[in-house]
Formats: sequence, structure tokens, C-alpha cells
Amino acid sequence: MDTKNFLTFTPEMPDLSSVDPRGIVLSYHPDADTLIVHLYGRERHAAMVDVTDHLLLRVDPRSHEVVGFQIEGFVTTVLPGRPDLLMLAEAAGVPTEAIETARQRVEPDQMKKAVLSTILNEFGRNLKPAVA
Repeated sequence: MDTKNFLTFTPEMPDLSSVDPRGIVLSYHPDADTLIVHLYGRERHAAMVDVTDHLLLRVDPRSHEVVGFQIEGFVTTVLPGRPDLLMLAEAAGVPTEAIETARQRVEPDQMKKAVLSTILNEFGRNLKPAVA
């Protein structure tokens, strides 16, 4: 009987306040259509953990802390369905032509949903009902 050993753990998402923006490294590899985000520079060793068909977490194998992300099919598959990531594409140096091609494939309703999601995520958590 062939058995495999699997390690099980829950990756720990970093506290945003612990991430220095100057240490974030974004790199886009057009031949593989892959975007890689290193939250603490490229020096931290990481194991890859599949999350979805396109998203992999880069996880420190000792601390289980998420130290980055890898997005496969970023321009061709992910961006048209996730227009909220267009700014990430620009910051990562994805060629302007590729971004515009992806932007043209975004459905208008999908863009509206992305805008609403951004507003709710950014501002909604700070809203409190007015007390008379």
C-alpha cells in the first residue's frame, strides 16, 4: 500500500502593521504569466501552499507565517475577473498593453462589484451608525 505523509497546519496571515512597504518585492514573469509578491523581501525561505487554481501562498515552513503570494495566470485569467487587482498589476510592472487588454475583458458589472467591494472593505469597517 502506497501511503503519503502530509503536514497539516494553518498558515498565519501577517499583521499588516508588521509589513514594511519598503520590503515588499513585486515581480511579474510574463512568460509564465505569474505574479509573485514577497512581503519581506526575497530572502525569506518559503514553501508553496496551493489555495485555489491560481493562488499559492508562500509560507515560512518554521513559523507558518505567510511571507508572500504567487498568482498563476495573473493577466490572462485572474485580472479579467478581479479588476480590483489592476493597481497591483501596474505596481508589479505588468506591461501597459497587457493591463489594457485585461481591462477590456472586464465586464462592467464586475467592475462595479470590485469598486463596491473596495469601498466596503476600506471604509465599511470604520463606519459606525450616528447616534442622535
